[in-house]
Amino acid sequence: MRADDLYLVDILEAGDRLQSYLGDVSVESFRASKLLYSATLAELIIMGEAAARLSAQTRAQAPGVPWEEIRGFRNLAVHGYFALDTTRVWEIATVSVRNLHGEAGRLLLALFPETHREYLRRRAHGGENA
Repeated sequence: MRADDLYLVDILEAGDRLQSYLGDVSVESFRASKLLYSATLAELIIMGEAAARLSAQTRAQAPGVPWEEIRGFRNLAVHGYFALDTTRVWEIATVSVRNLHGEAGRLLLALFPETHREYLRRRAHGGENA
């Protein structure tokens, strides 16, 4: 089983990738691009899976995060993908993810400062594999 710090890094890195995908993209362009939609959905699934696997103790440190909703969206994206609303996916990816990313960063810094430093180092050097 992976440790919570790695799940928090997964959330952060997926959020970083979403930002790079969607930075200046309009909702209209998002709706028109199956590739962008699919990539976005994949990152949201990663974030949802990582959030679901965090320990109850870590989740309790951020009571304002809608952990069950995040897990529920992940389950819908995987099992009910055909029922997803593109505009709702856009809103989650551009608004909700920002909040989750911030909380994941805060948790990582507070609970796992060494892993947080490593995440920032890799991010400064171009990403996950740096």
